[in-house]
Amino acid sequence: MRRIHSNSSPTDVERWINDAYVRDGHDKGWTYIYGRLASRFQPEIVTIGLNPGGGRTDIYDWKSDSHLAQDVPFSDVTNAYFDQPWGSDGVSFTPLQQQIQLLRARYFPSTPLDKILSFQFIPFRSPTWSELPSGSYKKAIELGRELLDWTLAEIDRPKLVIGFGLSAVANHVIRWFDAHEVCDAIPTGWGSTSARIFDTPKAERFVLLPHLSRYQVIGRSQFTREVEVFDNRTP
Repeated sequence: MRRIHSNSSPTDVERWINDAYVRDGHDKGWTYIYGRLASRFQPEIVTIGLNPGGGRTDIYDWKSDSHLAQDVPFSDVTNAYFDQPWGSDGVSFTPLQQQIQLLRARYFPSTPLDKILSFQFIPFRSPTWSELPSGSYKKAIELGRELLDWTLAEIDRPKLVIGFGLSAVANHVIRWFDAHEVCDAIPTGWGSTSARIFDTPKAERFVLLPHLSRYQVIGRSQFTREVEVFDNRTP
């Protein structure tokens, strides 16, 4: 029986995530939407990651860092990819953040930050996917599938939906968007990694990329067909 529905309240969603966090043995905190809750309503760009990183070092109290979105007391974050530096020095942006920033600057410069919906398919934090608690993967994916309906309930054909590093859950996301690949996979310049472009009735363009924390893709000269990937004309 589903617990989360498109009309569930944020309070209920947060409670269900917290319950799953405790029940399934997660211990590094969790975070879901990287912007304000209002970014769910008719965003122009949607970014979807697999799950939030972090938790490997002891210099931060990861366990106490659990929140549904950036609507927390004293937060001035509109979208964490743009105004919450994750660099180890506390002031610099990570390669993942830099690529999301460049994507907006190059192709969607007029899109306000509060019109970018950024979230993780699975909210539970881990340094790597394989370091989630043993036995928790199936339940975490099931929760992620439920969260999709709630998180994306109010989208209205955004200009771009971009997922990165979603190999473990890509089929679930593709199915939700009722998406169909429109061309052969496009090489990114990193070995066999590729960009995949899909047609969907729910967005003007839907793109899947390798994980941008691991691979520098956007802005890399070897990614020679970048414009083709992010141009809304069908290749």
